Amino acid sequence: VYGVVRDANQRVVQYTIGQYDMTETITINFDKQGRIEKDKTESGTSTETSLYTYDTNGRVASTRIQTSSFEMGADEAETTDVTVTYTYTDFDTHNNWRVRDVTCSNGGKYQETRHITYYE
Repeated sequence: VYGVVRDANQRVVQYTIGQYDMTETITINFDKQGRIEKDKTESGTSTETSLYTYDTNGRVASTRIQTSSFEMGADEAETTDVTVTYTYTDFDTHNNWRVRDVTCSNGGKYQETRHITYYE
């Protein structure tokens, strides 16, 4: 990791990973509440941008993922634009989600489950 840039609040807003011609630069934008609003990964001729929305509880409600990749010899970039929506269905005793349903605008649907271990 190198090229780390921080904002006035000392949050990392940009960094680069990799070496030589295999690098990725990640840029992060925060909203007024300090949540990630947008992140963008650039690598060569490819770009992936994620835009986040939040529910009234501060949980990610949706992520819009836009990609663009320009292959050598192509006349135009290949692009995708998918929105992923999250519905939270189960929470632990600390009010952190344990299960959420995931729905993708391209037709995908699945469920995510996580387990958090708390140490006292």
